[in-house]
Amino acid sequence: MQGDIVAGTPPLLKRVLKLAGKRKLPVFVNSRGGKVEAGITLGRLIRANHLDVTVNKTILDPCDPKDKKCSDNALTGRKGSPQSYASECASSCAFLLAAGEARHVPYTAFVGVHQFTNYLTTTRYMNTYLRRRALVNGRVVVISQKLVKQKVISQTIAKVATPKSTYDRAARYFAEMGIGDKINAILQTTSSDSIHWLNGDELDSTHMMTDREDGISQVLAINRELGGKTILASAPAPSAPSVTISVPTVPVVVPPAPASPPPPAAAGAKTYVSADSDIPLGRYHGNDVTVDVTVHQHLGTPAVIVDFTPRNAAGPIPTTSLVAGLQIGDQPRRESPPNITAGSVQSLTIAVPVEEFCTLRQTDVLWLDLKAGPGGAFEEGKIVLQTESRFMTAHAMLADICGQAQAAK
Repeated sequence: MQGDIVAGTPPLLKRVLKLAGKRKLPVFVNSRGGKVEAGITLGRLIRANHLDVTVNKTILDPCDPKDKKCSDNALTGRKGSPQSYASECASSCAFLLAAGEARHVPYTAFVGVHQFTNYLTTTRYMNTYLRRRALVNGRVVVISQKLVKQKVISQTIAKVATPKSTYDRAARYFAEMGIGDKINAILQTTSSDSIHWLNGDELDSTHMMTDREDGISQVLAINRELGGKTILASAPAPSAPSVTISVPTVPVVVPPAPASPPPPAAAGAKTYVSADSDIPLGRYHGNDVTVDVTVHQHLGTPAVIVDFTPRNAAGPIPTTSLVAGLQIGDQPRRESPPNITAGSVQSLTIAVPVEEFCTLRQTDVLWLDLKAGPGGAFEEGKIVLQTESRFMTAHAMLADICGQAQAAK
């Protein structure tokens, strides 16, 4: 569900739910809001059908050039994939999110609220009528009247105060959905000209969020159940209101022991590096953590090295007792050796065999996670992402590494 929430949106959702039948598919929303009444109606539909809601964009696959019927605005027969990065659910969209039995807000998605906006429209018309008159008892009376023409003379739209009854109704709705009363205070004290984006603590305390799971992991899980096997879109395309989503199957596997680190590279060996410092992966002392992930390999060596450096606004955080995890598509999950040095902020390192790393060329799906031992200040996190969307040089790096490996064979 993407775009503005209008009066015609609830009937569209009813049609989708009828087509879905008994299937409990997740609802992905990406919207800046719209009509309050429509938002509440949508929310009640979602809760009545016991559906989960995720703040997630949907990126459509580009049209096949040979398909003359396909266009950026056409939806029939098109597929796509979910993307959490910079997804939004604001204003009346909050009613949809609140209705989810599970409410997933990925680390890179945003939820916002503000005061309701109320407008009064005043329109002046010039009406032309056809009237029939008759003489009754010596008096002229109108016996029929028909409007034959109406012309708008002027129209003014004025912003007026939202009545208290509207906020009371919203408060009752949130309470009905199990959302904490704090959401009403935030909503009513934020000007309608701005948006209050809820931080992690507010998402937790208002119960607007149950967890940080993103859309890709949900679709992968559904695909595993259905036994499907299709290709995840790797190139963004224009978004649209509704799509069919399809992504690769990722079977559950038992993780083996980490691979041994590669031998030192020969002097002057070329190293290909791809890094992204904006991967959200957990929280430290209540604050969100991003991880600098660096992928590098000396050509000719048997493994690719992936380094994790977690940090928050204050700088690198201690990696003592932290363990980084990585899984490529349906390959085994690999872990970094635990860092047992007290207070250390050194990077966590995972070595991945080249052949395993090169399966990224087919799947383009990467699972990353950070876990901590008991009693620590770190709250573990997990993310599923498309390689090319996060590592801008991934294709070139894969071509070099995997090309060399193929030549060596």
